[in-house]
This record gives sequence, C-alpha cells and structure tokens, in this order.
Amino acid sequence: MTTNSDRRHRTLLFLLLVVAPVTRPTHAADAAAKIPPTVYHRTVFLGDSITDGNTYPQLVRDALADAGLPKMVAINAGIGGDTAAGMRGRLERDVLAFHPMLVTLSAGANDALRHVSSGSYEKDIRAIADRLKAEHVPLILLTPNILGPKQQAKGQKNLDAYEAILRQVAADYGLRVAEVNRRQKEALAGGIGQLAPDDLHPNWAGQTMIARAVLDSMGYGEVKVPQRIAGRLLPGVIGEWKVKRLDEANPDFTEAFVADVKPEASWMTLKLPDPIPIPDMASDNRWLDDYRVMGAAVALRQRPAGSYVGMAIVRSEKQTAVQFHTGATLDQVWLNGKRIYKNDWKHGYHIGRESVTAELKQGENAIVIKTGPVFFLSITDGAMWEEKGE
Repeated sequence: MTTNSDRRHRTLLFLLLVVAPVTRPTHAADAAAKIPPTVYHRTVFLGDSITDGNTYPQLVRDALADAGLPKMVAINAGIGGDTAAGMRGRLERDVLAFHPMLVTLSAGANDALRHVSSGSYEKDIRAIADRLKAEHVPLILLTPNILGPKQQAKGQKNLDAYEAILRQVAADYGLRVAEVNRRQKEALAGGIGQLAPDDLHPNWAGQTMIARAVLDSMGYGEVKVPQRIAGRLLPGVIGEWKVKRLDEANPDFTEAFVADVKPEASWMTLKLPDPIPIPDMASDNRWLDDYRVMGAAVALRQRPAGSYVGMAIVRSEKQTAVQFHTGATLDQVWLNGKRIYKNDWKHGYHIGRESVTAELKQGENAIVIKTGPVFFLSITDGAMWEEKGE
C-alpha cells in the first residue's frame, strides 16, 4: 500500500525531474538535467521482446556502476510480442507493484507489424503516461528500434507515425526521450550492424545503442556503455540437477507422474553455474551467455530439441517460507509432489519473470521441473531484486 509519505516522496522526485525535461534531440544532457540517483535507484524497464532479452536494462545498470555512481536496481518488465495496449493492461501488475522510482517505456515494433492504428497507439501511450503521472513516477519514452529491409515494408510507415506521437506525448507531459532510433541509425551509417538476421530485433551492438540512448536521456552522456554485462551468479541458484529428455513432447504431469520421477544413471547431470561458455557466444546470442553466468542452465540447447524433466534435492535446516524465482523456458515446478508453478507464458522470458511463495520442509525437499532448452530457478527468502538496504 502506498502511504502519504511515499506519495510526498514521489511528488518531490517527480517535480525534480520535470523542472528540466529533456525532449530535445540531444546525445548528452548537461549536468543540471541529470536524473539523480535517488530517482533512478529502482527503475522498471517496460517493453516487448527487445526489453525481455534483459540486455540493455543490465547495460544501463552496469554503466552507472562502472562510473562509480550509486547503483540502480533494474527490474525487467518486458514480454516478447507485447504491444502498447498490452503494456497498458499490465501496468499495475508488472510496474507499479514494484513501487518504481523511474520507468522507461519501449513500445512500437509489434504494434507496427500488426498495423495498430496511430490513434489506438497514442491512446495507450497517453494512458500509461497518465497513470504514472498520477503516481508521480517519472517516465522516459524510447523512440522505436530501427527496422531492416525485411520488415520495413510491413511496419516502417507505422513506426514513423508512432515516433511522432511519442515526441508529442513527451512535449505534452514534459517527459524525457531516449533517442534509440537516431543512435542506431548513426551506428548503422558508421558500418556497425544493429539488427539480428530477422531485421527486427537488435543484435548486441543494437542493444548497446539502446543503452546509450537511455543513459543520454538520463543526463549521463559521459558514462560509457560496457562491452559485456557484469554477470554474476544470482542468489539461491540450485547447484545440481538430474535431467532427462521426455519421450513425449507434452506428457501429462500429474501427481502420479511426478511421484514416479526417479533419476537413473542415464540421466544428465547439470551443475550450475555452467563453466563452459555457449559455443555461439560471439554471435547475437551473447546475451544468452550472460544468462549462463547468472545461473541459468543452457547446456540443453546443444541436445535434441524437446521438453525435459529435471529433479533436484534442496536441503533446509528448518521449515521456512521462501520465494521461487523463474525464467527462460521453465514450464512447471513441483515441490515435494505438489505443483507450485505453471508458466502461462504471459510474463516474458527474462530471468526473474515470476516469483512464487512456497514452503520448504525441514530436511530434504524434492523439486521436479518440466522445461525447454534453457531454464532458471532460484530460491531466496525475499524478492529477487531486493538487496540489503532496499
């Protein structure tokens, strides 16, 4: 619940930002226009698959840390395939529930390819801006990611119209604009490819340009974007799994099926974090290797396609309530014979997309999962993004 004190604090921060809005097409705001650390401290990045990959939010976070600035808690609220309307619909669940100090919004690619009208797009963007304004949460609007030749005929005209709308909304609300489109076009003109082979999603270089544009809009144009994400093993990652490929693509995971899961010598052993970089790390899948470092299982990507069943034993000194944190293609989680999680595929792909509360019993706890080729699961006693002092 938001208290009066919270509202006063947010109002002060909001006023601090709108005193010097940055809507002009600039690459580096002056020092007076910097968003202070107290405002960017807990930032939610709202978007589609471009955000869901969890690359540019982490690059922004790491860039600030590398510059010796106070840390940013970067909370990903990206979902692949989402539109402005979808983001509007989940604003409470995926953004405001985290009590953000700052929000960034990246929306347009899916709207453009689905030929969402300019009027509908503008209505949803303004509704998001209105809701955040009512909560006194500052908002940064990202101009759309560029499209390559394969996609331009389908969506470029729409994207151009959306960009004009974003600029008008920014002017009307006194919001900052992250010049993603301009930054990517400049890099492309300099011979640096910005897109994956689908001509839609940004490659690694394209993601770094998004991070660059966001930092510029925050007033930190002098802060360098790192070459790699500062990946680290996340708390509570389960260190060892026994895994087997399922003969059926979608077997019925009933209590009886799960109770009969007993790893044998033929099952694979996965030890996390996997010390071996994925073979295609130098390609556009570099972000996936960062997942490996954070504790996601990626080795199954090199195995036959399909679904897998996995089992791990977690020991607890006492009966205790914990949080299970999920990510990637993890589909189901069963704890001591009871299902505690089923992925409805409405929360994205990124690590930490959903957290569920469950209770470990004293002693050994059997965890059974159903998953695709990449999965993440960790157990902690609090929210994934929380750290001491939060």
